[in-house]
Amino acid sequence: MACNGAISPAARQYRDANWSSQNCQATLRSGQTYYFETLSLSGGAVLNLNGATVYAEQVQVTGYADGIKGSGNLHVNELTVSGNGKLSEANVTVYDNLALSTSSIGNVTARFQSHYAKAVSLSGQSQMPMAAGDWAIRELAVEDNS
Repeated sequence: MACNGAISPAARQYRDANWSSQNCQATLRSGQTYYFETLSLSGGAVLNLNGATVYAEQVQVTGYADGIKGSGNLHVNELTVSGNGKLSEANVTVYDNLALSTSSIGNVTARFQSHYAKAVSLSGQSQMPMAAGDWAIRELAVEDNS
C-alpha cells in the first residue's frame, strides 16, 4: 500500500506497507482492525493508530521517522525501532522478537503489555515501558545506556 500524503485506509488485510516519505501521514479508523504482513516506516512517515487495532508479522520504524503514535493496540511478532524512530502512546504486545536501538530515551513511550517474548534487545538510548503483569522473556540483552 502506497502512502504519499494524508491517507485513511480502510480496515482490511494488507500484504506490505513500506512508507518512507515525510509526506506520508496515515491515520487509521478508530475502532477498526487492520492486518499487515510487513509494515515499515522511515523518512519521516507517520502512522496514527487513532484508536484502531493493528496485527502485524513484522514492524520496522527506522532512521528518521515520526513513526507510530496515537492510542490504540499494536500486536506484532517482530518489532524493531532504531535510530531516531519513534513509538508512542500505543499499547504494544510483542510475541517473538523486540529490538529497540534508539538515539534518544524518549523515542519509545508506548506501553508494552505483559506477554511471553522470545527475545528482547535494548541498546543505544532505549527504554521499554512495561505494563504490570506476568512477563516471560526467554532472551534479554540490555546494552549501552538503555
